[in-house]
Amino acid sequence: EALALYALRVEAFIDEALGSRRTPEDKVRALFDAFARRVEATQFTRSCAAGCASLDLGEDLEPLRATLVDAFEAWTFVIASHLEIGDARRAWSFASLVLTAIEGAYVRARAEHSSQAFREAGTWLSRLAALERR
Repeated sequence: EALALYALRVEAFIDEALGSRRTPEDKVRALFDAFARRVEATQFTRSCAAGCASLDLGEDLEPLRATLVDAFEAWTFVIASHLEIGDARRAWSFASLVLTAIEGAYVRARAEHSSQAFREAGTWLSRLAALERR
């Protein structure tokens, strides 16, 4: 139940960050900048609850796995819905890559006490978004 509520809050955070810009490349950069600021604000002591829970899933936690999948799918959907990148399948695939980069950047941010992974991923993925839009 707590993870489902957390997922809704993150979905709203993603939606707000992406809605603050117009082009796909600016939206992607804004999203990663927002996550960078988020980890900086907590001095790198917090990460993604869904990502953390996913790392330790056992076979006996199937209902939790379903909640996590729902969260990741909802986040991917909101990212894809903001990006005008080809057809729906391409937008979903790109959004999935964006989410994977966010989850990985959280791991690095915690270990490195730095938001650099978010900023680098945002820079490169925004460039890719610009190319995909053409």
